[in-house]
This record gives sequence, structure tokens and C-alpha cells, in this order.
Amino acid sequence: MHRKQVLTEESAPPCRTPGAISAGLRRAAAVLAVLSLAACHHGGGGDNQPTPGADATVTGTVTFDLVPTANVGGVWQLDYASTRSAPARGVTVQILRSGSVVASTTTDDNGAYSLTTPSNQNIVVRARAEMIRAGSPGWTVGVTDNTQGDGLYVEDSATFLLGASGATQDLHAASGWSGSSYTAATRDAGPFAILDTIYDAMQFVIASEPALTFPTLTVHWSANNAPTVSATGPTSATGQIGSSQYRTGADLYLLGAQDTDTDEYDRSVITALWGEYLVDAFGRDDSVTGPRAAGDQLDMRLAFRDGFGTAFAAMVAGDPVYRNTQGTHQAQSVSFNVEDDSATAANPAPGWFSERSIHELIYNLYDSNANALPAGSATQDNVALGFAPLFSALTALKTTAAQTSIFPFIHALQQAAPSAQADIDALVRAEGMDSIVDDYGSTETHFGTPATPKLVSVYDSVAVNGGANVCSVDDFKSSTSGAIDKLGSRRYVRFSVATAGTYTLRATAVTPPAAADPDLVLYQVGGIGAATTAPSTACTQSWQTTAGVCTESFSSTLSPGDYTLEVYEWTNTTDDPRYPSIGDVCFDVTVTGP
Repeated sequence: MHRKQVLTEESAPPCRTPGAISAGLRRAAAVLAVLSLAACHHGGGGDNQPTPGADATVTGTVTFDLVPTANVGGVWQLDYASTRSAPARGVTVQILRSGSVVASTTTDDNGAYSLTTPSNQNIVVRARAEMIRAGSPGWTVGVTDNTQGDGLYVEDSATFLLGASGATQDLHAASGWSGSSYTAATRDAGPFAILDTIYDAMQFVIASEPALTFPTLTVHWSANNAPTVSATGPTSATGQIGSSQYRTGADLYLLGAQDTDTDEYDRSVITALWGEYLVDAFGRDDSVTGPRAAGDQLDMRLAFRDGFGTAFAAMVAGDPVYRNTQGTHQAQSVSFNVEDDSATAANPAPGWFSERSIHELIYNLYDSNANALPAGSATQDNVALGFAPLFSALTALKTTAAQTSIFPFIHALQQAAPSAQADIDALVRAEGMDSIVDDYGSTETHFGTPATPKLVSVYDSVAVNGGANVCSVDDFKSSTSGAIDKLGSRRYVRFSVATAGTYTLRATAVTPPAAADPDLVLYQVGGIGAATTAPSTACTQSWQTTAGVCTESFSSTLSPGDYTLEVYEWTNTTDDPRYPSIGDVCFDVTVTGP
């Protein structure tokens, strides 16, 4: 008998049955940096143990049901009829005696394990939904249930008496699919399927970067995780997470609501989100997040992060088709070819603000297919860089003073692969961008569709003790995905400091249609200061008659170097119905100092 359970932070808690996932589900530790929790106390392996005998060995394999996808009538869906048993690679296996861990190891690439412990004892063999490897390369990844106190999933054997000759104890996590639905108590395979996908992603990266130590990653998955949000926004504890997503700080959330959207077997989705984690872990991610849809013209930081993740999923799979199954019986899907030309009806405005343009560009820089871009044009994909130069360019994002986007990435890639510069440039231009010559996109002349005269540069420049006029626009707000993360709502100003000292950053609204709410965020290789307070009463009440009252400012001690300042009208960056966008707002931006 195998039981899926979740460990709690308490030492040797009693077993209990919440019933949402399995009969043995229990809450687990949320902190995975250690991942060395006490086990649940099982009555069958109780405290009245026989006298221990000589050491004996327990061997076995840990496997799980892997549900593949299949194309049926042009639609990708989960193919339950082709479910196969797959090895759980690199997961922790333990022997528990009287509720305590007495031996521990990890499975090999065949899911096999071997552990030695004194015989003549009642024991439980446990497989934990975690992968831990110390050293270089190294990693710590665990799958928890965010609707059960972020408990770590485990798969247990029944309690048995270990004889002197040892024992074979296999563990298998079943999918729980009954033929028409998942049974409530047996979706045990999900956490191990998630780990299997992440294992492949890590192996892909360390094939070219063997010395990496990956930051701890927690994957939050539950059968209760649904694409809905509460009135106050996404709520992890109830499973109302909105969508599968990576959250900066090494947390990945995955949907699990059957007949709506389940992602535990969607390798494209998991790998793409893990690719976003990779950007955050070894590069830098300055992006804001929010809902988006195909064809959205996005803030350049988000377009880069999500575009890189999607391209990375295709690299790991060795297949450019991205698949996300969903719907009744998980028999519908969203799918597309990452390598296809992005100038389509669903994506009418390719460029540095388009996730589809970014993933197509990055994948074509990686792969060896010499296809024409756009389809049928004279521009050829003659680049096959592989992953190492792309990873080098990714790590260069750690040190750029510019915002993270395709511009510093490509500029670094040109330096990492100097012999391919001309071909890299050809691919860049094929995606609706101008040749990239620096981290700031200073030569860019494409600024979205429809064009607006208030957005004519990627960055504006301001001199210390000087000023610039910058406009936050809502021209690219989406009717389906709102305004939070769209092109032009957040504007960027660059400046250089020559003398250390205290500097004051200020934005004053000059042409809003109503009361404005300017906000500022200062960056030098990541965020270092912000002013994001609500508009003053004077601004709210007196804008029409009193000039210069809608102002946001803050002061910071700065050292010599290059800086960027993010400037935006807050109502252009929120979908809160209480505060509708007031439209395009222009600001006088000043930097004053010594």
C-alpha cells in the first residue's frame, strides 16, 4: 500500500486526512532551504520496536505515472491511454523507524535506491517530492501544497518488519485517473511529474554550465489551484492563484484544477516558468507581472523574461511546439510553434515589446534550423549558437545599469559570439527591431502599434540639475488583459552621476486630464529606491487651478555611476476598478544634486 502524505513543521505529528488530494495528506514545512523535516508518526511503526538486529539492506525503485500529450485532430491533449511508469530521478528516499529518519539517500537515473538500517525493526520507506544535491552542480527543489500549509508531498510504503536478509520495497505514485476524472484521493504522481520536468531542465543547463549551484526553488502545486482570483487578488492558501506563474524570489505556482487547467504534466509550461526562474537566479529580472494575452504589447522587461522562458522550454524539449493542455478531461489546449514568424493576426506588432518576437528571436539564435524569417523572406536564420553563449549573455544582465530587456541581452550576446554579429543582427531586424548597439536601445525607432507621439524612445535622458519631459501612456492597454504591464505605461529615464552625494529625484505632472499620481523607482543594477505614495489632497482637489501640485519625489545618496529612473502614472499601471486610468500623463522629471 502506498500513501501520499505531506510533512508538517511539527516534530512527529499525528497522521490526519484532509482528503483534498489523498488519504494521507498532511501539511508540510514551507522552508525548503533545509528540507530535513521530522516524519509523521505512524502507528504501525510505533515506539514498541523489537530489539534491533544486524544491518540489512532495503532496495527498490521509485516510479510515477507519466501522462504524455498527444495531438488528436489537431488539438494537443493529455493522453491518459498512453500513461507509462517513469523513474523518479534524484528524489530523496528515507527509512523511518518510530517516526524518525534513520537512513536517507537519493534515487539514481533509473529511480533506484539502496539503504541500510538495522533489521528486526518496523520501518516505513518514504519518497519525498524533493531533489537535493549538495556541491557543484547543486540544487534544492521541493513540491509543496500551498492549500495545505505548503506541505511537502511524500509517498510512503506500508509499515513492514525488516528481516535479516533485507527487503525490496518499490514505491509508485499513481496519476489517479479513473478513465473520466481524477479520484480525489490519488493524484500522487503530480509532484513527481513536476520534479521530472525540472530535472530535465537542470540537466540541460549543466550540460554546458556544469559548475552551477541553483538557488532553492519551491514549487507550489495543488489540485485546488485554479485560474481564478478572489476579490482581493490571487490567494495561495485557497488555490485562487489566477494562473501558473513564477514569482520572483524562487517560488513557482502551478495550476491543478481538473477539467479547467492542470499543469503538472504540461512540460512546456513548467519548463518555461523554470526558465523565468533561471533569468532571475543567474541574470536579473526587473519586470513587473500582470495578466497578458497573445498580441499584447508589453513592458520590455516582462516581454524579455517571458519570451526567454518560452524559448528555453523549446530548447530543453528539442521541439519548438509549445503545449498547454486544459479544459474538460484536459482535452483542449493552447499551442503554438515558438519558431514561427511572429507577425501574425494574433501578434500584429512584433518588436522589443512582444513576447512572441522575443521567444522566436532567442530560439532561432539557439537552434540549428536555417529557416527564412519572416516566412518566405530573404532573411535567413543562419545562427546556431547553442546554449552557452545565451547563458553568458543572461548572466551579463546582473551588471547592466539598464533595465533588463532584449537590448542588454543582445548587446552582451554580440560580445559573447563576435563572429556571429552580422547574423545576430539580421535576426534582430527580422523581428521588427533596429540593430542593437548598446544596452539602452538608443537606435530603436519602432514604438508599437498604433504609434503615439508621446512614445518615441526607449529611454529619455536627463542631466543632473537638468530636466526632461516624459509621458506615461495607456495607448496599449488591452481589452482582455488590462493595463498593469503594458508598453509605455512605465517610462525610463537614464542619467549619470559624476560626484557622490545626495540627489533628489522628482516628477511633476504637467498635462493630465485629471488628478495625477506620479510614481518613481530608481535603479542601479536593480532597484535601490522608490517613491510610490498616493496623490496628495492638493493634487486631487486643485489640479485644474493650481500648477505643480501633483509631484512625487525622494532623495537618495548616490555614488558615481549610471542610473535609470522608472516614471509612471499609477492609474496607467493598475486594473483596480476603483481607480480607472486617467489616460496619457506627462511629467517634468528632474534630478538635482551637488
